[in-house]
Amino acid sequence: MRVRTARAGGRGRRTTLAVLGWLVAAVAATLTGLAAISVIGDGITDPSGEVLSEARLAQDLASPTALASSPATRPPTGA
Repeated sequence: MRVRTARAGGRGRRTTLAVLGWLVAAVAATLTGLAAISVIGDGITDPSGEVLSEARLAQDLASPTALASSPATRPPTGA
């Protein structure tokens, strides 16, 4: 009888540790994902946080420096 009790208790402890391990891994993965999204979001947005008006955006797009620096305006090569 003692052997069965010991095994049953060992299984319960092992299951508890497995569940706790999964929970710790899930929390770590979630926090890592949130940190990565924060870093990526900071790189995408303008550091000044300035909201451009439609007129200012049109003016910036019409300027020659905007066209020269845009890779989409270069003609394709090779083909």
